[in-house]
This record gives sequence, structure tokens and C-alpha cells, in this order.
Amino acid sequence: MGHHHLPWKRLRTALEAGTLEPENIVALLDHLADVCPECRRQMESLATTAPADTYAEVFDEKLEVLAETASELEASLAKSEKDLKVLLKLSPERRRFTIDRSRTHYRSPFLVDLLLSECKRLVTNDPMQALELAECAHAVSLRIPHTLFREAWVTTCTARATAHRGNALRAVGKFQQGARLIHIGREMIEQHGFDDPYIEAEIYSLLASVSKDLRAFDDALRYTDHVIETYARIEDDPCIGRTLVQKSTIYRDSGDITQALATVENALGRIDPNKDETVFRMAMYNRAHYLVDLRRFEEARDLVVAHEHFPSGTTAILRQQWLLGKIAHGLGQMASAENTFADVRERFTLAELPFDAALAGLDLALVYIDLGKTSKLREIAEVMLPIFHAQDVERETIAALMLFQEATRQEVVTRSMVEELASYMQRASRRPRRPPKIS
Repeated sequence: MGHHHLPWKRLRTALEAGTLEPENIVALLDHLADVCPECRRQMESLATTAPADTYAEVFDEKLEVLAETASELEASLAKSEKDLKVLLKLSPERRRFTIDRSRTHYRSPFLVDLLLSECKRLVTNDPMQALELAECAHAVSLRIPHTLFREAWVTTCTARATAHRGNALRAVGKFQQGARLIHIGREMIEQHGFDDPYIEAEIYSLLASVSKDLRAFDDALRYTDHVIETYARIEDDPCIGRTLVQKSTIYRDSGDITQALATVENALGRIDPNKDETVFRMAMYNRAHYLVDLRRFEEARDLVVAHEHFPSGTTAILRQQWLLGKIAHGLGQMASAENTFADVRERFTLAELPFDAALAGLDLALVYIDLGKTSKLREIAEVMLPIFHAQDVERETIAALMLFQEATRQEVVTRSMVEELASYMQRASRRPRRPPKIS
């Protein structure tokens, strides 16, 4: 560069525009340090001038902005909690009408999250209501003003609502439609949503569930592995444990009980029963069930006897009794098994749980075969069929029961026939009842 002087204003303009190459910048610095008294004088003068804002002032300004934002978000959350209470008091038919007509309410990502929390809570026991809540969450997500909330946040809300609509459809038996919506939700998030590992794991967990219901077990396992890897990146061991419980049920449904047991035992080592009691209890119950399936009856009995580790509630306790009946049968305690299965079958029937009643009845049938009481098999078949006729179940299930009934009438029932029917009924029990029409 020699001693040619570059005017300070031109230098500043070039630097601010970012048009200088790195080597030119180095040359300019050399020029300043070594050969340009004028630039040195201007720089020294600039160094003695106090900046317009000190670092402390800048930080204070930013903190003030953050405080205002936090206050606005807190107010939005409080408003959303009130909105949720209003919506839950309304009939499902009026919720969407109320959302669509309002101009000032039902426009927050927090409300979407609250509605989806309710949806997840209900999806197993009341999938139709869960579907309606997911649709409400979707409607709210489309009303969120982009001027107030980041576009990625709004997109994430819509994507999650779409995925949970799909999961609710899965729960009512519309597996293909459900899978399509969950995939759409995943694509929306990957393209335009938040880069949040928990949301990513949530969506892939839903994909694993619908793949299991579609009996695409390799896909289901691949999705759970993705979820586990996602949680591993953020070192969330409890979430890995919960996912391993889900993975164990995929192994169970695919017929690999040995791997199901190993997986749930891995899960139990990661779940804190004091912080995640419900999941821990379910994992313990699954472990006992897998032990029974593997004919390790003494180990299963020890687990079930420690009943404080098992799920509570009327139906859960009834299932524990049923499991004890299986253990008694496996240990050769035939009288206990017979009484338990007969009682459990009757109580499942009263609770309008036809598949469970049928499976308990088939367990009772196996006891009768072992005891040589084959004359009682016809009674079991005659009781089972009317229960299913009163339910909206697949024709294949009714046909299988009719064949069993005919076999009992002709007294040609064998153990392998009962076991095969029980295996079929077990698979059918994991398919939801035929859903009502959904517009």
C-alpha cells in the first residue's frame, strides 16, 4: 500500500458494507500501525471518545426487552389457561363454533399446548374426545398471529396438532389416515418448525405407535431407536426409559418376548418410581407379563405379590388377578387357576371388556382341558359368542368364535385349537373397535 492514505470515512463505509477481503483488511491494519500517522491519530481520538452506549447500558436495555417479553408470555399463558377451562365446559359441538367466532380469545400457542395435553391424557380411554380436542388445537394454531409469535413457533403448533389428530385417528382404528397425518406433522416441523429435540421425539414416538398398529414392526423399532438417540443427545435418561417401555411392547406384539423382557428390564433401570410412578408401575406389570409368557412363573409370582409396584385402579387390579391365575395354572395350582379365571371372566363381562372376557374364558378352557373337564368347554363357547354379537367387532372375530363354538358342540376341541384362538384374540384385542363414521 505504501504511504497512500485511505480516507477514514471511505474505510469505515467499506468495513460496514463487508466488501473488503481478509487480506485487504490485514493490509489496512498494517498501514495503520506502521505507515499512517493520520489513521493512527483518528483512531487514538476515537478511542478517547466514550461510546454512545456502554455495555452495561446495552445489557440493561436487552434485559428490559426480555422482561417485557416474559411478562407478555406469562399473560398469554394465564389467558390460555382460562380459555381452556371455558372450552372444556362446553359440549364438543360448541367448542369449534366458539373458537371460530371469537376475535380476541383462542389465539395462543400456549392454548394449543394445553389442548394437546388433554388430548394425550384421553387418547387411550376416550379417543373420539381426544380427536375432537386435537382438532380444536389445530383450529387454534391457524388463528395464532404471526406478528406476536415467531413463525417457527406457530408452524410447530400446527404440526403437533396435525400429528396428534393422526394419533387419535390411530386410536379409533383409522391407522392409515392416522399415519398420513403424523407424517405430515413430522414434515412440517422438519421444514419450518422449531429445532426442539423433545418435539422431534414426541412426533417419532407417535410414528412408532401407528407403525406398531399397522404391524410394521421394523419401522416401529426404527422410530423408537430414533427417539432414544434424540433423548441420548440431551442426556435425558428418564425419557429414554419411557421409550424403552414402548419399545418392549413392540417386541411383544412382534412375538419376540425374550427381547421384550430384556428391553423393559433396561427401562426399569432408568425410571425413577418416585418421579414417574405411573410408567414405572406399568413397566413392572409388563415385566411380570413377559415372564409369564416365557413360563418363568415363580419370578412372575414374586413380582405380582409385591402389588405396590403395579398399576392401581379397578381394571388394573382385575388384570393383576388374571395374571395371578396364569401363574397358578403354570405352577400346577389348578383349583386356584379355575376359580380365578371364572371370576375374572365374569367381571370383565360386567365391565363390558369383551376381548378380555373372551381371553380369560380361553384360559379357563385350557384349565378344563388339563383337568379333563371337556364337557364344560361348550358352556364357555356359548357364553362368549353373545358378548361379541353385542359389540361392534370385526366379522372375522365372530367367525372364529363360531368355529370354536361348533368344535365344542362336536367335542373335537384340542389344546392347540384353544391356544391358536387365544393367540388370534390377543392380536384382535389390540385393534381398536370399529370406529363410528368421522366426517
